[in-house]
Amino acid sequence: TSQETTHCQFSFSNRILATKVTATPIWLDIWDQNDTNIYFNPVLLSCRVPYGLPVTTFYLVPKPCTNVQEDITERLIQWIEICRILGAEKIEIYVKNIKKKVWRILKWYSSTYPNEITIKKFKVLREQKAPDANTSQSFSRILWQKRRYEVILSSPLDIDEVIVPQNVFTWKDFVNDIDSVIGTEERFASFMVPNAYFLGQQTSRSRNKFFFLENVYRTQFSPSGESGKSFISTKDSLTIFNHYTLDVLRPGVNRTFFLPASIAQLNHYKESCNSVILPECVKYVSSRRVRDFTILKYRKVFMNNYRKSVSMLKALGFLLSQ
Repeated sequence: TSQETTHCQFSFSNRILATKVTATPIWLDIWDQNDTNIYFNPVLLSCRVPYGLPVTTFYLVPKPCTNVQEDITERLIQWIEICRILGAEKIEIYVKNIKKKVWRILKWYSSTYPNEITIKKFKVLREQKAPDANTSQSFSRILWQKRRYEVILSSPLDIDEVIVPQNVFTWKDFVNDIDSVIGTEERFASFMVPNAYFLGQQTSRSRNKFFFLENVYRTQFSPSGESGKSFISTKDSLTIFNHYTLDVLRPGVNRTFFLPASIAQLNHYKESCNSVILPECVKYVSSRRVRDFTILKYRKVFMNNYRKSVSMLKALGFLLSQ
């Protein structure tokens, strides 16, 4: 309650120290202003580590695979392979209810690349009912790692999203592009990439094709702050949700820098855009389609890596030979 004070206790062999807890909301009231229900909303409890003491583990809240009843094995394999090519050094996937076939694929990736890919069970309190069940429970819960600087930038992406640099090949090189735009005078906790939808109804014949190589027609880019995804600095962010930093960790740091599409774009592959759920969809569905071949520069290396992984999965009986 508001009258109670919570503390963190640090226990050592020769002393015990305590610091006061700071409670920071992760879910903003404005997001459910038209909802009259009462919910248990997430709060981050943080403590300042006493000076000179080692930093241990930090957490953020990435979108888990919950109640996925369809077979997403092909989409998942393709997404993991393209993200590894782009430079993802650590992928953490949270799962709740998925098909056994999908689980076997994920376990294979985590055992084949143990230092890169981690699969974790996603658990929710039975009593918790979020304003939007999927959205609230999908707040990015990325482990910040046990060493403070092990992760520098993280991004809570869905498996139908790919951040594509415009002028370079990898995300690591893309950071240099960010520096050229922002300069050195200001510091930001997150760097938001504009979203573009690649819409198209999938049929039973096209469902297993390469989702990001087949569709090259995009909508207009989203305006700053709408629908994009971010690279988030784990050194400078206190709380995040699945689009950008909510609260910064230290003074003097700005919350979000909105990158221009000339630097990078978020390719968002959806069968359709539902304006009932997302009113902004009206302008995207009606917008002029633009042919966009930006992601095709990865075709050759992707096909090589994809075929190797699929060949091994088929040899193990995890995928059927066609």
